[in-house]
Amino acid sequence: IYNPTCTNDDDKFNINFVIDESESVNDGVGNEDNYLNAITFAQKLITEDINSVSKISALAFGTEIDPIYHFFDNQDSRDDIISALQIEKGDYADSSTDTFGAIISGSD
Repeated sequence: IYNPTCTNDDDKFNINFVIDESESVNDGVGNEDNYLNAITFAQKLITEDINSVSKISALAFGTEIDPIYHFFDNQDSRDDIISALQIEKGDYADSSTDTFGAIISGSD
């Protein structure tokens, strides 16, 4: 099924992707690519489903918070955040989980 890219710019949103990079994400047989899949999913949402007037940020978290892209970064096109997420694919932390810290950091 083909769904066209969102072109409705009537509503503006601030969308923050909070991506878990703790060790449990890729744990277990068949789950080795879950972190990469989560990033690819975010990239696909950004390019196909989020309108052009909405602001986007992203961070990864395990034990530490790993900012990937901020609301104050360039929002004129989606190329910069897509590139930042692509780079993040090589930065899987495989650490403990601090979900609370990630949510608090993402809401700043």
